[in-house]
Amino acid sequence: MNTDIIASSIFNDGSVVYVEGQNLGLIGGADLTNSIFDHGTRGHFYYQNSTLYGLDDDTPDNLMGNSDALAQISGYILASNSLNWSLKWQVPSVPQNVYTSFNIAYSTPCQPQNVSITPDTTICPNAPFQLSASGGIAYEWLPEVGLSCYDCPNPVFSGDSSRLYTVRIWGSDSCSVVRPVMIHVRKQPKTTFYNQTTTLCGEAQALINWQTAGNNSYSLNDGVFQSTGVFIQVAAGNQLLTVRDAFGCRFDTVVAIDSYLVVNAGLLVSPTSGVAPLEIQIANQSTNFTDWSWRVNNAFQSKVNPTFQAVTGGNYEIELIAWQNDSTCADTAVQNVFISETGFYIFGSSLVVGSSISQNAFFVYTNGKPMIDISMYDAQGRLLKTNTKIQLTEGANAIWNSSEMAAIASEMIFYKINWNTAGDSGELEGKAVVLR
Repeated sequence: MNTDIIASSIFNDGSVVYVEGQNLGLIGGADLTNSIFDHGTRGHFYYQNSTLYGLDDDTPDNLMGNSDALAQISGYILASNSLNWSLKWQVPSVPQNVYTSFNIAYSTPCQPQNVSITPDTTICPNAPFQLSASGGIAYEWLPEVGLSCYDCPNPVFSGDSSRLYTVRIWGSDSCSVVRPVMIHVRKQPKTTFYNQTTTLCGEAQALINWQTAGNNSYSLNDGVFQSTGVFIQVAAGNQLLTVRDAFGCRFDTVVAIDSYLVVNAGLLVSPTSGVAPLEIQIANQSTNFTDWSWRVNNAFQSKVNPTFQAVTGGNYEIELIAWQNDSTCADTAVQNVFISETGFYIFGSSLVVGSSISQNAFFVYTNGKPMIDISMYDAQGRLLKTNTKIQLTEGANAIWNSSEMAAIASEMIFYKINWNTAGDSGELEGKAVVLR
């Protein structure tokens, strides 16, 4: 304890010292070495090898008194992690004491710990590396970044930047030591030159030239490493480039190779508008292509006869896709055709389709849903076939199949169709050729 000289027990203005409620004594007055008026009681000591030594007029016992302001208080302590102490004026009505400092010397009861940790090391980026600590009953790693666990002896580090860790190794519930470990992570070699070209779609014609500082080797898409970063005949798309330094560390980079097209899709549609039913014809006017396809409202059509029947009114999107060698290298041309609808129709031509007896069938095409009665006659007017109360749907409706048509000897037939809808009716007559 250190007080001013006025704090004197003789003048009834000393201070009583308490530790954990126990009275250690009344201090006050000047030390022999501090006799100046404004210097008071001082506790002089040194502590060595767990032993307390008093200096001047201070004794290393468990009491204080007058100018002896030194005490060994370990016998008073009730808890291992707290200390309660206080000073009270000898006479509360004489508040003359000035306390300048309080010093507590402490010696740990912990025994030396025999611990070991992973030495400082250098690793490749993102390469898992196991740290190790031993000699304790519990462990605490800081900072809590980049490790697989933070309260275990052997966490695994993974990262792309260097980091300093500390581990607190507990030998008991109150004794521990702290040790540092530095993990150096190698940096990616600096790029000194890079260039890449494009390629024709469907071909592998691009070039990559990647150069870095240092004695490094290079690989494309996990292939064999080579001494230069020049790669030829590279295809379009994402490519994995890898550089490996002299220490075996790999650094990956993904680059995108662009492609270009030479095919140019062209489409001629005729007519581009009209009234249903209407036959639409298309012509492929593409250039630099090797193959093509076309579709109407996303339904692919035959290239043999590039026409289609617009049976009902509405908007028809005609799309032609042309490509060169690879169908993924395609160009597209689109034409929209609007067909209006002004009534109900049954096609009066091309009612019989097919190229042989086995394929012959008699179809009726319609843009509505009428009920029909149909009769078929030969050239002499003799009735060949009849069918009644047939409910048609939009598009093609097979009335007689190929086997039923095979028995007809006539090459020219005549037909009569009586149709009716909810609000209309009519009659259609015509002729057709039976194809053999």
